[in-house]
Amino acid sequence: MRILVTGAEGFVGTHAVRRLVAAGHDVRCMTIDGRPVLGLESLRADVRDHHVVLRHVEAVGPDAVLHLAGIAFVPAARKDPRLAFDVNAGGTLNVLAACRDAAPGARVVCISTAEVYGRVDDPAAMPLTEDRPIAPVTMYGASKASAEHVARAFAGEGVDALVLRPFNHVGPGQDEAFVISSFAHQIARIERDPSAEPVLRHGNLDAVRDFLDVRDIVAAYERALTAPRGTLAPGAAYNLASGEGVPISRLVDLLVGLARREITHEIDPDRLRKVDVPVFVGDATRFREATGWRPEMALERTLADALEEARGSNESRGEQREQGRGR
Repeated sequence: MRILVTGAEGFVGTHAVRRLVAAGHDVRCMTIDGRPVLGLESLRADVRDHHVVLRHVEAVGPDAVLHLAGIAFVPAARKDPRLAFDVNAGGTLNVLAACRDAAPGARVVCISTAEVYGRVDDPAAMPLTEDRPIAPVTMYGASKASAEHVARAFAGEGVDALVLRPFNHVGPGQDEAFVISSFAHQIARIERDPSAEPVLRHGNLDAVRDFLDVRDIVAAYERALTAPRGTLAPGAAYNLASGEGVPISRLVDLLVGLARREITHEIDPDRLRKVDVPVFVGDATRFREATGWRPEMALERTLADALEEARGSNESRGEQREQGRGR
């Protein structure tokens, strides 16, 4: 298949491109800056510019589109909600309109988020299914919920558009602003610098979350892109989740156990959220039964790979600093 990936330069986008290329697909990348992705040339486009998006869709003529481009960080959306809505909702509108007009047979897989479910304080309500009404309480969640409504509206016009709602996905290459990557990079810096205080700092360890390896997530994306017609309903939303809750404390214990130095840990008040849902776990039965997808990566493997990637990243930055001093 010829597959167009928007936001191909991002954490998930890079993993998705690698997966799709390895599977033999003809992958075309759309990025904000036009830089190559894994050696592939990319089309430069801001998804807020409908003229540019339409031109690229016309030129590529995709069989399917994986729409990843967006503001994907809760604090960033809170800081600039107008940008979040313009990119997440408006960008989705532009991609779908371009496909309706220039690639009417293409399947468009729109990536949303479990954040659309909002605050769910009752652990007995877990795991969440797609039947639960969406009620976002963050700007990020609200912008993605708006994008979901746009996708449903285009599906009503005949576009083969569907929505995926991944829960927490993690792995090598993720930005340090996210929890597992933050822990991994802290440990890597402590290992590299003998004078560093051997203390990992964290927020609330009691929170329970549903974690998936990013490589399992992009495997699900490939299933959605390539599933036979009629397998997945246009306009429908599907959870991507493991169905298992993992306390943040377990992540800390596992990562500290992988460290090459003795490391303790302590709470950093700046890392505590004002509002923190105690348990947040999803049910992906609907997608699993439709496509046969299921997570395969063990949490321990995900953490080990994230830590190894962080070690390499920190070593590279350390060498660059030494070279800057005239080494």
